[in-house]
Amino acid sequence: MSEIEKFLVTYPKDHVIFREGDEGKEMYFVDSGKVKILKRVKNGEKVLAILQRGDFFGEMAVLTGKPRTATAVAMTDVRLLKIGKEDFEAFLRKNIDVAVKLIKKMAERLRETDFLLEMANYRDEKLKITTALLQLARETGERENIVVDPTELHSRSFTTTAILKEALKDLAKKGIIHIKEKNIIVPSLEKLEKFNSFLKLKEEFSFIEEGGKS
Repeated sequence: MSEIEKFLVTYPKDHVIFREGDEGKEMYFVDSGKVKILKRVKNGEKVLAILQRGDFFGEMAVLTGKPRTATAVAMTDVRLLKIGKEDFEAFLRKNIDVAVKLIKKMAERLRETDFLLEMANYRDEKLKITTALLQLARETGERENIVVDPTELHSRSFTTTAILKEALKDLAKKGIIHIKEKNIIVPSLEKLEKFNSFLKLKEEFSFIEEGGKS
């Protein structure tokens, strides 16, 4: 048995790998299949991420010793590398490429935290939605005719389905987006950036006006 094979575990589709609030003693790397990460919210659960081969999860609980902050569920039959606390440091020392990827992932998490703090300060739902849409569009590296998954947008915009649908209709009327075969198409990243900046300025001025009235 190789060094890697001893860490391999398999789970069937819909298996709950761990639940939010559980004690975290292991982290996982996806070798095959897909895993979804869920977070409890007021109206149920929200999908935070869908992970596949090469991705990893559960590392925060191992690094911090704190309970799991989300639930992990197998979307398909999955094969994972399950690394316990006692093997974690030794595993990273022997797999430098994994250690580098972990560091990059932690940096991404910090950026995501900044994004969440930014979103939490917005009162305008349309501003939340365009900010999330802009982030998703930029992640593609494209500038024109960018395809965005509505499910991912819903997850990142922290709004209701009804509000999202109305906002998307309005954005389509303005030509900021097109809806095609259930996908969102951003024809021009520059146009979306300008509209998002306009909404930010509008919200900032509303705060100034309210401050002046008080």
